[in-house]
Amino acid sequence: MSNTVILDTSRLPRVAGRQINGPNCYKSFADNSPKGKSNPEIRSVWLIPGPNHDIPDKDIEVLQKSDVGKAQLASGAITIIRPNNLGDDATATGTSMDYDEPTALMIISGSEDEEWLELSKNKEDRVAVRQAIVNQLDAIEKRLAVLAKNVE
Repeated sequence: MSNTVILDTSRLPRVAGRQINGPNCYKSFADNSPKGKSNPEIRSVWLIPGPNHDIPDKDIEVLQKSDVGKAQLASGAITIIRPNNLGDDATATGTSMDYDEPTALMIISGSEDEEWLELSKNKEDRVAVRQAIVNQLDAIEKRLAVLAKNVE
């Protein structure tokens, strides 16, 4: 199953007086690689700040086993959101449709993933959620226009 994992960098500890704002890597030993083994298999997961979409269960396990991941889950810096709007026979769509309306709105408000937002917009039939997607895409476009203007 695909999940959404939110990395809230404002809840991460400051390092040398600075806030960590970039991607974070989480590592743990694979289930079949005991720590005492000479060449254990290590699995890793990268998260970017904000919502990270389509995170498989095996990567959720890495987060939950990683010492850093455990600490960040406990502090609320990482939030795992599992699809909660699926019927008994429905399969996940990988879009906002997989979440109830309040959860979908929360995920959309922090998402910078234009591909996920566009896919969600094309499948979404809830008016408030669809409007939130359109608003978020517009906000991203405006931020990118400002950045492009500053580069010129």
